[in-house]
Amino acid sequence: MAKNKLIDLPIPVDVVNRVTLAVASRWPYMQPEDTRRIWERLLELYFFIQIRQTGEREEMLRCDTVPVSLERLDNLWSQIHSKNLRPFQIKIQNKTIGHTQLLEVLESAEVIEIGSSYLANAFSKRYRPHPDINRNQTMILALKVWQRINRDKRWQTQSDMIYQWPDYENLIQTLFKTTIDIESAFRSLESRKGEIWHWRGGQPLYLDDPTIWHHKIIAIMINLGLHWFQVDRVGRVHTAIANLPGTLTPFILINGQPTVEIDAVNCQPLLLSGIIKHPEYQRDCESGRFYEKIAQRLRISRDETKLLVFSKIFFNNRWISGDLYSTLEEIWPGLPDQVNKLKCRSQKEAKERPESELLWHRLQSLESEIFIPLTLKSWDPILTRHDSYFVICGNHWFISKELEASFRQRGLHVQLKITPEI
Repeated sequence: MAKNKLIDLPIPVDVVNRVTLAVASRWPYMQPEDTRRIWERLLELYFFIQIRQTGEREEMLRCDTVPVSLERLDNLWSQIHSKNLRPFQIKIQNKTIGHTQLLEVLESAEVIEIGSSYLANAFSKRYRPHPDINRNQTMILALKVWQRINRDKRWQTQSDMIYQWPDYENLIQTLFKTTIDIESAFRSLESRKGEIWHWRGGQPLYLDDPTIWHHKIIAIMINLGLHWFQVDRVGRVHTAIANLPGTLTPFILINGQPTVEIDAVNCQPLLLSGIIKHPEYQRDCESGRFYEKIAQRLRISRDETKLLVFSKIFFNNRWISGDLYSTLEEIWPGLPDQVNKLKCRSQKEAKERPESELLWHRLQSLESEIFIPLTLKSWDPILTRHDSYFVICGNHWFISKELEASFRQRGLHVQLKITPEI
């Protein structure tokens, strides 16, 4: 990216007003050009803290094993080392205004809150945007924010990623060619306000104002080139795109071109059918009817069914029991007993077993063996999102055929869902 790249950022009007009043009050006799420079730097510093908080929020949401209240997510503190704040200092008329003084201005204007003490053995304090900020109305400002934000080692550069994960060079390069169609994404978020966007811990998550704001920040982070990359112990690849909220995935661009999502229908249930022997169950998975049959029997929605099945079968080490056992037995006689042979009687037994023998590990390893290799060898740019791909419109036909062939090698026939339909 250019050294002083200008980025159009949506800033809450409330923040702009508070900062404007604070600057006028603190430096009433400053030259207009110097006043503008301090005003811009304060807004950049606010935005940096906002991005850090959003990064912490998404990290907590990725950890499904830890229940987190929405109130806590919206008011998270972020630990920021002083070395990441120093780049925001500014020189005005041969006098340096340091980051500490700028932070004090933002705090006094009630734009941010600062924790009362330093973290033990480190030069970092806690920061967060002030909870009382009204984020409903925003305005677009062009700020030279990227250079100072990108100095934060929380995010990796493309070259650092490739150095650490050389086998994934193609995927990493595609990651940095990815942007979000901001205008369309923001318009969509506002039009969906109040809708359920996700289920977590059996509870619906709604698109309220704080959530919409955080999703906007995530989109901006992608367009700023702020990325991270991890490969877990089962071979799954985790990136900012792989963990992108579903509200933003329809607006992914690769090389500035629209993309389609290639999704393997009923992927986890289908992979399970390759481990056990139950022809009727496999036929229903291959025809895409697995979740629908359970939902119809339990009289709940497909989303609720998927959440139930993942929490009780695919990501739970203990035996299937109770109503879910009875339902599965009614639909596919003998299936729950076969699955329970792959699971554990108790959590103690699960801890004593080698992790590679646990059902969730076997299924996710299979998923990685199917989905990851194509992203490493394909000439066409591909983004992976666990059991789906994002590819440039027009490239989906060849990539779909390759994916179907990979499933066939394992004796499975997969249905692929292309979104949007072409």
